[in-house]
Amino acid sequence: MRLMTALTILAAGGAAFLGPLAPLAAGTERNGVLESGEAGFRHWSDPSLVFDLAAADADFSDDIFPGSGIPVAGNTGGIRNADIRWWRAYTGRGFTGAALCVTPNSSWAPPPGLRRNILAAHPASTC
Repeated sequence: MRLMTALTILAAGGAAFLGPLAPLAAGTERNGVLESGEAGFRHWSDPSLVFDLAAADADFSDDIFPGSGIPVAGNTGGIRNADIRWWRAYTGRGFTGAALCVTPNSSWAPPPGLRRNILAAHPASTC
């Protein structure tokens, strides 16, 4: 009886221990809702419009702000990083041009010269 109790506790403890080792799950990207594990690119004039990513996107030219029909390319304003990773945003397609870094769990508002010019982005371990 004691052996069974000890094994049950060990198994339960082992399962609990393994839980935190699993990778953090990102939200559902490209649904217009910024969730943990994502970076959100806000429309330059309507902050209610969010293009949310959990993985790299080398070309925003075929993306739209969810529910709006408005293209992401040429219309980005601020960036909110709800991820534990850094995010790099680029002014050129294919991760070219000026690289802008957004630290984990922070926001960044581009200066007027870069606003509306974000065309690609990807997560990174550092910048």
